[in-house]
Amino acid sequence: RPALTNTILDVMHERAIGQPSDLAYEYVGKDLLPVQSLSYKELWMRSNAVAHSLINRGLAGKHLLLMYPSGLDFITAFFGAMLSGSIPIPTYTPTKNSKDQRLRSILESVEIPAILTVSNKSSDIVSFVEALGHRVDVCATDELTRVGELITPTAVGSDAGFIQFTSGSTSRPKGVVVSHNNIISNQQMIKQGFGHGDDEVVVGWLPFFHDMGLIGNIMQPLYLGCPSILMAPSSFLQRPLKWLELISKYRATTSGGPNFSYDYCVTHVAEEQIERLDLSSWRLAYNGAEMVRESTLEKFADRFSRVGFNYESFFPCYGLAEGTLYVTGNKVSRSPDALARSLAVCVGQPNHGTEISVVDPKTCREAASGEVGEIWVQGDSVCAEYINEPDLTAYTFEAKLSGKSGTFLRTGDLGYLQGQDLHITGRLKNLLVVNGKNYHGEEIEHYVSKLFSSFFPTGTSIQQLDEGGVQTKIILVQELKRDVVKRLPEPTELEAMTAEVRARVLETFGVGLSEVSLAKQSRLPRTSSGKMDRGSIVALLQQQQLETLYTKTYY
Repeated sequence: RPALTNTILDVMHERAIGQPSDLAYEYVGKDLLPVQSLSYKELWMRSNAVAHSLINRGLAGKHLLLMYPSGLDFITAFFGAMLSGSIPIPTYTPTKNSKDQRLRSILESVEIPAILTVSNKSSDIVSFVEALGHRVDVCATDELTRVGELITPTAVGSDAGFIQFTSGSTSRPKGVVVSHNNIISNQQMIKQGFGHGDDEVVVGWLPFFHDMGLIGNIMQPLYLGCPSILMAPSSFLQRPLKWLELISKYRATTSGGPNFSYDYCVTHVAEEQIERLDLSSWRLAYNGAEMVRESTLEKFADRFSRVGFNYESFFPCYGLAEGTLYVTGNKVSRSPDALARSLAVCVGQPNHGTEISVVDPKTCREAASGEVGEIWVQGDSVCAEYINEPDLTAYTFEAKLSGKSGTFLRTGDLGYLQGQDLHITGRLKNLLVVNGKNYHGEEIEHYVSKLFSSFFPTGTSIQQLDEGGVQTKIILVQELKRDVVKRLPEPTELEAMTAEVRARVLETFGVGLSEVSLAKQSRLPRTSSGKMDRGSIVALLQQQQLETLYTKTYY
């Protein structure tokens, strides 16, 4: 296979020349039959068609929003925009039920002259954007066929490749400028960390506007020169068995998702359905984007080992948009230490010249081994800025560490190092401080979500509210599963649940909850990637506008 050079565009060009007929991407429908496919030559030609169209429209060098439904049109538009010299910004495709905060934030952060999409979504997108008070051109790329002279990639490593907006789980979304150097460095890190070879087959269901879907399921297969088989996120959410069936059908070697996706398979795949699977080819099951739980790994492996899944295929990893994606990763063994079990499994060590430090965020000095602090990262995959955010850029990307040269990225994540192994304990902004003692909000949330079978597993949120500097309130909200809400539980049952939650949290963690609420499933605000939108939850709590089924206030 051809040697790889400067940018991901050079990689695409070289794949088109060196292995033109090899399958690059295949997209399957709900029946798992192919709907669209692209060879490397077809990928190159269709990306060129998009690039020529954008150049002819005078959009070269501009920031362009990409709003595509699931399918391969996003991929050719993404690389075509890059090839034209434009800077693509992936985001979700709005629907009638979409909340507009994220899109509004993007449109207010960056000057956007045009949105790329498919023809049958154009009018809906125009209406949605105009409702936000903005006017932009909408370009449909799915019907482009004519190509002029093929474009030779001219981007260099320091050029901006694309902009990835953060999920906005604890604050408003921010646009991370990802350079071509960042992309290639991160691709090398993933290949080295995952132990990828040339014979991989990748299966993915994650949305393409999410950095794990974009970097892991689109760019890494291209970088390796291997096929990527893709399905819609909705297909997984409606029937998670389809993800496992796709792995089985295509003999996938690499696939993964957030921790909840493995829990979802455990609870939503029936015993008789498991027998039809063969997961013996799945040698790397990555788990990232949220807290990785040892209990999840154990349950999934116990459930699916009889059809060939190997526990040691699990690959917990840690990353963030500001680091392009991947920062650390680690294969697991079946004997986690007690501390890892109680907080989170080991997410491994950095590679490819990346350095991790755990730092006291107040003193900016390194923490001792085993001591929890903020995770700081340095390396070629670390991006340089948020677009149009100079003050936040300086604070986040230009941190100085006593005794070390260069600048570091403040991740906002908390963790500790044992030797060189990183463990994640939560978010700095979700650290609860009561009477001078620290409590990890994610740990309490995870604990509470397991107390009752009627609790929705990823529907717990704990927040700390400062009442004018006089009193600190710890408020916990727990979603109930839909089937529980449908049977209309009695107030006495709901009261008993809240009392049990408060008593067990006090007994286990030593912190008293000021207020416990129960809500319907999916009523808590979430980000576009499915995480709790903590900023919106806090705002609703402060405005007393959070919709709940039952609330018990203790003080």
